[in-house]
Amino acid sequence: MKTSGTYGPITGDLSRRARMQMSRPLFRAAWLRAVILHYEVEPAALRPLVPFPLDLRQGMAYLSLVIFTLAELRTDSLPLIGRSLLRPVSDHYFLNARTYVRAGEVPGIYFLAEWLSRRIAVPLGRPLFGLPYHLGEFDCDHDPTHRRITGNIRAAGGLLRYKAEPVDTEGPSPCPAGSLDEFLLERYTAFTKWWNLRRFFRVWHPPWPVTPLSATIEDSSLLRRTGNWKTHARLVAAHYSPGLRDVWMGHPQILSETL
Repeated sequence: MKTSGTYGPITGDLSRRARMQMSRPLFRAAWLRAVILHYEVEPAALRPLVPFPLDLRQGMAYLSLVIFTLAELRTDSLPLIGRSLLRPVSDHYFLNARTYVRAGEVPGIYFLAEWLSRRIAVPLGRPLFGLPYHLGEFDCDHDPTHRRITGNIRAAGGLLRYKAEPVDTEGPSPCPAGSLDEFLLERYTAFTKWWNLRRFFRVWHPPWPVTPLSATIEDSSLLRRTGNWKTHARLVAAHYSPGLRDVWMGHPQILSETL
């Protein structure tokens, strides 16, 4: 699959270092204090909701909820004043519901929905990146040092309420190669569709440092907005990460083939 633009072909086997050398990013930011909740889902329940082929592992599909704080949004194009200009859309909570897909041979993610706490940023998601942004109200405490992780996220249509605690006292570390955790966390391409416009964008960062969690979801009524997949799913894993300070976010680009 070939694409136009400054990044060259999308290839799934490039090293992270090689991808980072391809171009300057559109944005840089910190992704902090992430809680990531993973569901195993029957593929037939997700396929009608996703416009790209699902990336299955041992015959099963997966959907993850990622709750984190975006901070320090900036651009290399305006290094001196860019952070001030971007402040109205920076420093806010995110919740995204993402599943795992492939475009050609390239593994990536597809967002069924995203909620964020800055109203001004919500209208920008679809035209700029093809991302389905919605407004949410966040009350989250991601503090594993006190073995206390809780979250309440309210939005039109429902609530997501969860609690979790670390299952060991070791510090966060990257996922083992070839593991399910690596399959779920180490993804660097996002595919989007808005109307008939199919696009992709890429992100680059070091491997996620994570700690496994024991998690309980007490109310998931908010997820009804993402489709009727939950009745065919079970929570199978959860992670906490202190986050990453220098995440690169690439330019959105049009997919040049019909997939």
